[in-house]
Amino acid sequence: MFTFNSTHKKLIIEKDELKRENDELKARIKFYESNFRGGYQGLEKSYKSTSHQLTVNLQKNNKMI
Repeated sequence: MFTFNSTHKKLIIEKDELKRENDELKARIKFYESNFRGGYQGLEKSYKSTSHQLTVNLQKNNKMI
């Protein structure tokens, strides 16, 4: 059993600070993940439309030859 002294109080404060930092990091990670996912989907869409456009252009060019 703990005797409530300054060390014990300090440990409680440190634990609270660590928990707060941990929560902040989790929130930051969630934020970055959601932004990355949005960015990734945007990149994926632009890649698909670009590759589709290239395919169309190649087909047109092949027909001309």
